[in-house]
Amino acid sequence: MRDLQSPFLKLSLVLCALLLPVGGIRADEKPAVSTKPTVKTLGKGKVYETEYYELQGKLPGPTVLLEAGIHGNEPAGTLALEWLLPRLTVTRGRVLIFPRMHKVALGRKKRYLDKDLNKQFPGDRKSKVIERRLAAEIHTMVGTEKPNLVLTLHEARVHIMDGKCCAQTIIYGIDQPTDALRRATELVNLRSPDDRHRFQLFHYPIPTSSSEVFVRDFGLEAYCIETWLAEPMPRRVRSHLNAVTGFLEAYGIEFKVEGTYQE
Repeated sequence: MRDLQSPFLKLSLVLCALLLPVGGIRADEKPAVSTKPTVKTLGKGKVYETEYYELQGKLPGPTVLLEAGIHGNEPAGTLALEWLLPRLTVTRGRVLIFPRMHKVALGRKKRYLDKDLNKQFPGDRKSKVIERRLAAEIHTMVGTEKPNLVLTLHEARVHIMDGKCCAQTIIYGIDQPTDALRRATELVNLRSPDDRHRFQLFHYPIPTSSSEVFVRDFGLEAYCIETWLAEPMPRRVRSHLNAVTGFLEAYGIEFKVEGTYQE
């Protein structure tokens, strides 16, 4: 892949970011015609039953899983994915959209019911703790769907520029960020309006988190996107959309998004 440090390429990326406000489509451009997303059900018949969606391009490419709602008090990622879902057309690769991981907690606007879902992986289907059972279902789904990349959308209370974790960060648990992750972060930040809305890479491994367990068990890449809870909801949704579309582009998904998100 070409060097992103090239001044010419940087200028080209900036111009593309200005012309393509979200996901690579101009406001006056008609989206490509595609079939509706395939609806899939996780935990059918269980109290935590929830849906995820598959968009398959006609051309072969990587599979990216976008997930949100792992914490019920962090709704911006869910709203971002639910805005994106009916507007996204994939022409190369495959995108899975999982907007309400912990549907029950989201409905109650609570971080979790019994225990933090993001610390229960790989889970246990026989557990009395709802989050451990749900974690087991999600773990099985990821193993079945075989994504190359998983992005989990989160929110945090403290901004990274104020000296603490973790708002406006892209969290990774591996020892060193890959070149692909660095390229994706640079592309995401071309979509960000100023320094305070740009994302910083942040090393913060949690052994029982979804990201760490997916990397360990399935050999994929997995990262967390953290936006800032102190911001108005539309700004947080926009930040998530910037991050998601930047990663899709960087990792080789060819796609279009119909329209532009209005804050």
